[in-house]
Amino acid sequence: MAFIEKIGLEPVPAGQRTSTWRDYFLLQFSFSFNAGNFLLPALAVLQGGLPFWWAVASMVVGNVLAFILVALFSFPGVDYGIPGQFASRMILGVNGSRYVGSLLRAVIAVYWFSVQTVGAAVVVSFMLERLTGVTMNLMWLSFLFAAVMTVLAIAGYKTVQLAVRLIFPVMLLVMIVLLWQFLTTDNTAYQWSSIVAAGEERSLGTFLLYTGLAFAQYVPAITGSSDLCRYARNRRDAFLGLVSGSTTGMAVTASLVAYGAIASGEWNPYLAASPLNDSLLIQLLMLSGVLVSLCAINLNNAYTGGMSLLNTFPATNRMKTTGIFGLVSGGICLYPGIIDHAAVYIHALGGLAIPLAGVLVVDYLIVHRQQIDVEALVRGDGIYQYWHGFNLSAIFAVALAAVYFYTVPDELMPGLSSCLIAGILHLLFTRSSSSAGRIFKKSRVQG
Repeated sequence: MAFIEKIGLEPVPAGQRTSTWRDYFLLQFSFSFNAGNFLLPALAVLQGGLPFWWAVASMVVGNVLAFILVALFSFPGVDYGIPGQFASRMILGVNGSRYVGSLLRAVIAVYWFSVQTVGAAVVVSFMLERLTGVTMNLMWLSFLFAAVMTVLAIAGYKTVQLAVRLIFPVMLLVMIVLLWQFLTTDNTAYQWSSIVAAGEERSLGTFLLYTGLAFAQYVPAITGSSDLCRYARNRRDAFLGLVSGSTTGMAVTASLVAYGAIASGEWNPYLAASPLNDSLLIQLLMLSGVLVSLCAINLNNAYTGGMSLLNTFPATNRMKTTGIFGLVSGGICLYPGIIDHAAVYIHALGGLAIPLAGVLVVDYLIVHRQQIDVEALVRGDGIYQYWHGFNLSAIFAVALAAVYFYTVPDELMPGLSSCLIAGILHLLFTRSSSSAGRIFKKSRVQG
């Protein structure tokens, strides 16, 4: 059992912090090409009416803005070797982190894990039926996928890293074959000239709308960066690897998705490419692409989701909380209809998670000046106790920004603007309370 990661909330020993920017590039690139990331680029061209290059650019810009924040919050992991939710105890308070931040992150990870699994099962079922004529039970196929991903995530970071190294060449080959099929088919709808000529909505407002939606999709996973980057050599490796990997991966993903969507009307590039070639080898390669894409992203969801639950229930261990995460996710996968209301759930969860991301980054970089008392995090008392374990400045900032998020129209980019508002409010609340505290102490001394 030496291959199973034993480290939980405690700091990763300095001797084990050896991952380079290339490792994080491979991780983030591989995490980018998945069913969950296909929807927005497809909507940008199918519903938004954006031209090909506009749609791709909106996804890339939104992704870059989100991952700059995500990469910045990898620094607690790099600096102290601790996971992101554990570090958030100093920002939200011990109880605020355990019962608000960590549970919210776990719920988001469970939902995305389930959506990714069911979405991949739908495509696999379609492709297997086309190849063999056999109809698979979608419910149990989803549950099987969830079980396999959970077992691999239980093994820990090194297993995730090794799996991605094996997955990356297959994924790259699949991307090349998808593009080759699009470019070489006799179907005139797939001609490059037709693709770049499509789209009549050259509106800055629509472009910004989808940029904001892309930002809102990626920034809620902010604490997961510390979970992975506590194994990084230094900040440069973590930041460069995360941002470059996610940017490159999203550029390729958005390009393939938008191409396939414009040509076929399908939101999934595998479904767009499947009718173009009857070769058994090509079909099997496409099938392997679906499976490795699912494996990559859900290893990340399960690993970081299990880490979030460990922060909530620190008396247990990472393997058990990851197993619990897998059981809950697998149970949800038994109800494939969950993907039918994806937009509603994503919007509801994002309204809390996105402002929280702004608070986390501002607090670590500015309020606490990148200083953490790790022993106080473990004890759960003292300077991070705040008010009954909750930092009211952070909680109120998130709550007010969430109200803004839920009430303003999409044209105002509620994701990006609520994140910014929450960070500013938290900074103002914190400094106001500090000033009030100093005045109170001074009056007592004079009295």
